Amino acid sequence: MTINWSQVNNNTAAGKGGTASGGGIVNVDISALTGATTSGVLTINYSVVEGNSAGGLGGGILNGLPSPKIPIGGTLTLNHSQVTANSAVLGGGGILVQSRRVPLHDLALERIPDAPPAQATVT
Repeated sequence: MTINWSQVNNNTAAGKGGTASGGGIVNVDISALTGATTSGVLTINYSVVEGNSAGGLGGGILNGLPSPKIPIGGTLTLNHSQVTANSAVLGGGGILVQSRRVPLHDLALERIPDAPPAQATVT
């Protein structure tokens, strides 16, 4: 799937814990379960993901789900986009990546004051 020139704003994954994850976008690869060849491929171009929240993980974007047996992290690429002012109770306020690399090209990320420190660094 490709998202172009769009806004994903002010959505909520209500509740608590893992089932309340992915406030704005959830991207997962379920090809190991379904045999689909294009599952979990998401590109976001010239878009804004802002003001989303989750009671679990990944307030703005949740890329993948924790799974001990089957890797179900999606392939996510962000180009010329902005991810700001998102929050998640359990971590990954802006973007939470469970597996795989996420190419970032001309991306604006913003840390919310008083939020817990990030567990990864974008360089």
